[in-house]
Amino acid sequence: MSPLRFTLSYRGPLRADSAKDKQHIRLCLHNQLKMLWSGSPFDKFHNHHFTDAQSKKLVGKVTYLPLVRKSNRLIAELDIFLLRNEMPGRIIVGGGDIDNRLKTLFDAFRCPQSAGEAGSQSHTDSEIYTLLEDDSLITAVRVTTDRLLERCEPEEALLIVRVSVIPINFPIGGIEIA
Repeated sequence: MSPLRFTLSYRGPLRADSAKDKQHIRLCLHNQLKMLWSGSPFDKFHNHHFTDAQSKKLVGKVTYLPLVRKSNRLIAELDIFLLRNEMPGRIIVGGGDIDNRLKTLFDAFRCPQSAGEAGSQSHTDSEIYTLLEDDSLITAVRVTTDRLLERCEPEEALLIVRVSVIPINFPIGGIEIA
């Protein structure tokens, strides 16, 4: 089976280890993932994907709905294009070094693990779509950085993320290997 590919985008603060940024990014991506689930081919299997207790995660009063889950035997590969207000070659930026900013992004892709991590839940949806159940389901990452040629805050970033969702069920000789 071929990977399912789609693109997510985000523009805003991306600071190292920021719970506020994680939830803000999560909510921005929720709107895109909600649109993804409402269109073809997702709309045809939405109800089948979120049927069991393992398919949803309740945090506080909000139910999180991850696309990539262990129970569905799916993994994700990410190709990230990160634009930031820094000269090329500079790793340390106002919002933190690049690896810690990426950790913030990876955490935003997954369901929060506690109500504290979810932070302020001042949104109207009782269900939030996330890319991942857990960031351990990311099996490959490619990151390209460049300079954002606009006036903006040092911690601001523009991200284009190409996502490949890959099933890991491969029947070999009638035996399913997971």
